[in-house]
Amino acid sequence: MMARHWAQRDKLILRLPPRFILLGPGRQISLTGSPTHWQVQRSTIEGYVAVVELRPVWRTQAELAADPGRALATHDVVAGELSMALVELPDMTGEYTTGGALYLAASAAAAGWKPVPIEVSCGSFMTSSRTANRKAVMGHTVTVIEDDKVEIELIDQEQWLTSCDEDALATGANLALIGEELIQFADAQALGAGRFRLMRLLRGQAASEWAMGSHEIGELFLLVDGQALQPIALPASARGSLVIAGQPATGASATKTLRCRRRRIGSGAPTNAEGSARFAIDA
Repeated sequence: MMARHWAQRDKLILRLPPRFILLGPGRQISLTGSPTHWQVQRSTIEGYVAVVELRPVWRTQAELAADPGRALATHDVVAGELSMALVELPDMTGEYTTGGALYLAASAAAAGWKPVPIEVSCGSFMTSSRTANRKAVMGHTVTVIEDDKVEIELIDQEQWLTSCDEDALATGANLALIGEELIQFADAQALGAGRFRLMRLLRGQAASEWAMGSHEIGELFLLVDGQALQPIALPASARGSLVIAGQPATGASATKTLRCRRRRIGSGAPTNAEGSARFAIDA
């Protein structure tokens, strides 16, 4: 209220010719000078003269010149084919978890990433989950591990692997799963098109040395990153049962075929499988 009275403290009285007789209260006019916008408060007629009392137009905000800017166009990214892997990772004490919990890793060749719903079933048990918020750095091997080096190819060729020093290795850096074996790598040499040569390997990490002799070309490579792994909680009765994780249908007639892996803890090297991700938990 005080601001309004302060803004309207000025008053201007004009005597105008007869053609302005219809200039009634509430009308606004513009005049040269400052302020420029005035509102008619009172209008009287004296003979052939229109006497108009004006007050400045009061606004809560000042008028500022502004640039409307330009639209920032966004480009839609088509979701690529989803690749998933169900893995059971040992804890850092070297023992496998016994609660029947698995980890789901997922990746795609497309640049964009968005978590998608996943259905997990194990016998009569079924639950819903989703992929992790971060895309996993995963792919497959193109050579077997030999002379403490191996070549791998990532699903997303825009992802990158980096080298680290011995101090970083000691803190658990560059921990990866190849097949059933957990390894660490000190050197990552880029070969182009998503391929890397990993060298100076620390093998058999977290009591996985039993898998050192069961490698083959084309097996899973997964960089262990807690933010890119989605835990799958299962009941204790799931031990020894087959677990299936799949992406639900996106429409009445549209389904998604997942290229995933089948693996069994304690068995030989895993084999590739089309369809849902399958995992057998040994009792």
